[in-house]
Amino acid sequence: MKTDKQVYKIFSANPRWLFEITGRPWLGPCLWKSVTFKELQQSSDGVIEPDDVSQPLIVAEVQGYYDQFIYARIALEMAMLQREADNRCVQGVILFFEERLDPRTEPWTKVVDAFYLDQTLAELAMREPAHPLVAVFRPVMQVDTKTLGKNAAVYYNQIRVSKLPRPTVDKLLDVFLDWLAQRFPDFGKKEQEGD
Repeated sequence: MKTDKQVYKIFSANPRWLFEITGRPWLGPCLWKSVTFKELQQSSDGVIEPDDVSQPLIVAEVQGYYDQFIYARIALEMAMLQREADNRCVQGVILFFEERLDPRTEPWTKVVDAFYLDQTLAELAMREPAHPLVAVFRPVMQVDTKTLGKNAAVYYNQIRVSKLPRPTVDKLLDVFLDWLAQRFPDFGKKEQEGD
């Protein structure tokens, strides 16, 4: 499934969510933005830039498939960002969709923190079952399509009625419906044809 643009929409709408699900300390108001490293000819999933310049920049990657070089790539991005930011402190975070995707590449595991989205979302669901972040990720995290199809309206409404600002709700609903359409490619066609 395609996830990069959708993940960017989610975390740029509310960067604090990355801190909530990973348990990392909140750095205060910040932006989630995409940075292109021209020397590497690649873009990061996101760089978290706190308003408070005494706080570290965070290079964040959300990884939905196995990549044996993910740690080396994020370490390079961290080094490039630190150089561009006049030696400001930089940290790295990889949010793997599930633990089996983590290649645990030494020595980079010592400088890059890894988290597993399936586990962090399950923990969030235990603490806050109605959290919109839990619902928005259901189309990519729910393995059983029958269960997903049966509960899709519940997940949609969980996002729709959340107390988030309307623009954030709209972004999450857009992501949710996009991922749902990827999981059920014929759903929209059948609806349009009147089946």
